[in-house]
Amino acid sequence: MDSTVQQQKNFAIEFARKLASQDYGTAYTMTATGYKHSTSLEDMQNKFEVIVTDDWNIGQIVAGEYMASWPNKQPEDLGWVYVAISGDLYSEAITVTICNENDQLKIREVEFGRP
Repeated sequence: MDSTVQQQKNFAIEFARKLASQDYGTAYTMTATGYKHSTSLEDMQNKFEVIVTDDWNIGQIVAGEYMASWPNKQPEDLGWVYVAISGDLYSEAITVTICNENDQLKIREVEFGRP
């Protein structure tokens, strides 16, 4: 696997881990400026907590499918990653679009919940 792809997957996993550990402030710093303009920290937290409740014991967090091209890909976009979040009750997921912002990986878009 390409090291750039692995870096993006690792970044997506780290973002999901921050959400799962309720470290929303750090997760929010991992998002792109455009995301921050459209979504507040509280909105991001609420969207995650709709799919993963406080009493849910988080298990493994793993990156699954990766895409380098998709419809509506923006020029700054690098990759799209599906991240599975297992738990003791059920499994959930997020999908993230990773972009390059000022030579740093950032999350441009997040979809909460399994497709």
